[in-house]
Order: sequence, then structure tokens, then C-alpha cells
Amino acid sequence: MCEAKPKATVEVNLLGCIYGTEIATKHMRTDKGGKGGRIINMSSVAGTQDMAPIPTYSATKQGIRSFTISYSMQSQFQQVGIEYAVLLPGNVTTGLNRSLKSGDMFFLEHIMAMRDKLGVLTMGLERVVEAFLKLVTLEKMNGAMLEVTKDKFSFVKMEKAEIAVVVVVVVVVVVVVVVVVVVVVVVVVVVVKVVVVELVVVIVVVVVVVVVVVVVVVVVVVVVVSSKL
Repeated sequence: MCEAKPKATVEVNLLGCIYGTEIATKHMRTDKGGKGGRIINMSSVAGTQDMAPIPTYSATKQGIRSFTISYSMQSQFQQVGIEYAVLLPGNVTTGLNRSLKSGDMFFLEHIMAMRDKLGVLTMGLERVVEAFLKLVTLEKMNGAMLEVTKDKFSFVKMEKAEIAVVVVVVVVVVVVVVVVVVVVVVVVVVVVKVVVVELVVVIVVVVVVVVVVVVVVVVVVVVVVSSKL
């Protein structure tokens, strides 16, 4: 971790992980004489969050998460007996964070002043080992992202954002359709100056049908996306 040396940080953290994963995959795949297996890459909680003191480090850890999960989505690797997952540990007691110096991260003085507070959140390496074992022994590990802190383990599901986007878009479409139909009814009544009961009934039925169909689509999309998380 050294924000003063971004090139080295990227090469060690991100490129090292990419090259290592590629080499491991090459030797492990069953169609090339390997025995298959599981590859777990070490990211960080910084892999799912934006952290002002360590932008380069965060970028590399987010890159590791994205790279690994992208690999897990490739069916060719699943067919040759390899699964991929990511471990996202929080603040761990290591020689690295005990020997931070100027240039390693921004706002270092402020962070050092909060050392006692941060220490409460720091966990030992045994906690990370426990998380690793939990991850590697999953019945289906491929694509899993396990975040570990001193207090809990949490499986991260980045794709939840897709559900929210779909729901918002569908709701907007429904509102637009309903508004358009209402405007049409008002125009017919005002311009033609006659209320055609049959027409109004048909329009109301159409609105109801559209709303029901949209709701069904939303439910189906949510179920399908959730099943992939």
C-alpha cells in the first residue's frame, strides 16, 4: 500500500493477481491435464467502497473483485472444473498497517490520530483464515464474494443494484402510460364534449391490464435476477 507509488501498487496488487489467476487457471483446468479446483483472490472491503485516503489501493482492490467475478461468469472455466471467488477482509492487524508512513496514504496524520478508534475494528489474521475456510467449503463457491470484519461475515451481492434500476424504470413506464391514458380520456371528453361510457370502460380496462402485466414483469425480473445473486 503506497499512494506515492501508484504504478508499483497497481503492478503488485492488481497485475500480480491477474497473472497469478491466469497461471493457476492454466494448470488447474481439467481439459489441460489439471484436476480443477477453486481459486480465491484476496481483495478488501476497499473493493466495494470508495476510500479517500487510499484511492489507488481501492482501485486495485475493486479491480481484483471485478476481474475475479468476471472470470467466474465465464462458462468455459466452469466446464473445466474451476470456480472463482473473492475474499473482502476489513482492517487486519499486520506489519503493513503497523508501519504506515508518509506517502502510504492520504490524511495519514488524521488517521493515526484515530488509531485507538481504528484498533477497535482491527481483527487478527485468524479471522481472515476462518473466513477463507467458510468460503472455500461452500457447496457452490463460484462467484461468491465474502466480506469479513471483526464482528461478522457478509456475502456481498453487487448485482442488487440491477433490481433497483429495473424496478425504477418499470415504475416510470407505468406512470407514463397511466398519465397518457388519462390525458386521452380528458381530451375525448373535452373536445368531443360527450362521455362515451363504452370508451371510458375500454380505456380503464386497458390501463388495468397494462399495470397488471408490468407488475408481473417486474416480479419475474426480480426473481430471475435474485436467483443469480
